[in-house]
Amino acid sequence: MSQRWTIVYVDEDKGAPKKGDYMQDVGFYALRPFYIESQAGGNRFLSLMGSNVVINSQTGEVNQKFVFDPSTMTIKTQAQSNRSLNVANNGRSTNLEVNGTNGQWW
Repeated sequence: MSQRWTIVYVDEDKGAPKKGDYMQDVGFYALRPFYIESQAGGNRFLSLMGSNVVINSQTGEVNQKFVFDPSTMTIKTQAQSNRSLNVANNGRSTNLEVNGTNGQWW
């Protein structure tokens, strides 16, 4: 697997993204809470139930809120901020799970 790099010239470095900054390269706002809504309709959203990710009706509770963390480049849960969404089986599955944040890309 090859790595990708971005050149940042010293005189153009704007520093680390701050809360609310839009990150064009990944399409997220840094640390801005969001919901993940099902495109299947029915007003259904991803929810965290223990270590499981399930689809439920919208409640607005913290277990349905997520943020993009630019320092780890992961989507973290607001209910358990030390855990991130992860594609099961090292990225070779269609299932989502929540694990300790490691920032590893498959």
